[in-house]
Amino acid sequence: ARRYGKGDLPDDPDPPEGVDQDFRFVDERLMDGRWRDLPTAHAIQEFFLNLALNHTAQVEYHPTNPTMPIFQAESPDEGAFVSAARNLGWFFCKRTMKDIVVKVSDDGIVGEGRDKVFTVLYANAFDNTRKRTSVVVRCFDERILLLVKGADTSVMPFCEACHHFAETQSQVDKFSRQGLRTLVFAGRYLSQDEYLSWAELVRSAALLSEKREEELSKLASAIEEAHTTLGRQSALIDASTPYTPILTIHGATALEDKLQEDVGECIENLSRANIKLWVLTGDKVETAVNIGYATALLREEMEPLVRLCREDLMELEVGWEARAGPLEIALDKALQRCKQGDVEGLAEVAEHAQLGSGRKLDEDAIQVFEMVEQVASKLAIRIKNQTSQSSDDSLHNPGNRDAGAGSSIQALSAERRRSTEGGEKTTRIGSSHEEWDGVSAE
Repeated sequence: ARRYGKGDLPDDPDPPEGVDQDFRFVDERLMDGRWRDLPTAHAIQEFFLNLALNHTAQVEYHPTNPTMPIFQAESPDEGAFVSAARNLGWFFCKRTMKDIVVKVSDDGIVGEGRDKVFTVLYANAFDNTRKRTSVVVRCFDERILLLVKGADTSVMPFCEACHHFAETQSQVDKFSRQGLRTLVFAGRYLSQDEYLSWAELVRSAALLSEKREEELSKLASAIEEAHTTLGRQSALIDASTPYTPILTIHGATALEDKLQEDVGECIENLSRANIKLWVLTGDKVETAVNIGYATALLREEMEPLVRLCREDLMELEVGWEARAGPLEIALDKALQRCKQGDVEGLAEVAEHAQLGSGRKLDEDAIQVFEMVEQVASKLAIRIKNQTSQSSDDSLHNPGNRDAGAGSSIQALSAERRRSTEGGEKTTRIGSSHEEWDGVSAE
């Protein structure tokens, strides 16, 4: 990243005396227990506690140096978090079947301090819907604490407004622009009744023979997002789910994802050989762009970059049509029809894109509109399910699908076959009743 002048990354600091030699984070306000004198000491303590408890890591000890821990974590990120907590005075030193023992240092001496035992009541694992993990623990003072960590877009919407909310979001965005991988940590205390009611639902869901993972994911979302109605999906994918933003922000982290040696040079040579490279990432756009520069996948001459994300599609730049091609304009019209539930209009857009204005689209574009047709067919079935009094009959009787959007899409398929004769690579979707029967409403 520095080679291409991207990312304002400082040099790695030298580790201060008394910490692990591979620890590369230095903030004089936090070292040696000095954080206890800050007005935000309570919030800092909650943050360190989240780092030390919200993970699935195991700890072993070096055979020749029994005071030096070796953390076995599912990911390098979790290993970095427990290592940071140790060097800042919160040493995850032991895990049993139910408990986690944390050695808390009052004077900041690494590896020393008083043992505090936390009982793990339940852990909600990461999934692609929630994009976060959480753990429910009973503290040494008998209070029940929910600790959450995840992407800022998966945690911040469920945090209560506070004086450092905007500042935290600003810092996360800054870290992302530097090419760092970011996470937000938050939590809240649960009442005994709230936890017991939720735990009983979790026990029942764990015994299900069907849709067990789906129900457990819903319950994880319910406790993390404070749903006011149980049995609903995460508000991240269902905007109608009611929730109360009551999580307290503990802090944010930023990790440098170090590359293997010569990765940039290797990718650069592949590009010179005219080998096409694609990268799929779940990172924030700013992080992905900077990692692209760090790996030499992106170069200066590629600016301005075209960056597509959900927000860009929902909030189009004024005047974008003047610079857009016919395929982009057609796709935007298709998106608008989807948002309005206008399935017949969607089919008309696809037909005009392929046959209208005397333009002939290439194979890639035709395949795009094959997918548009598939979406339209699924929407047609979904809308009929929601509006028809005989939804079950409409799903199982192909004859009921001839009207409306179904006939428009099938007619479009037949017309496209006539206009693209000889195109053997084109996949045909929705061209017969038999193929329609294979389209799932989901």
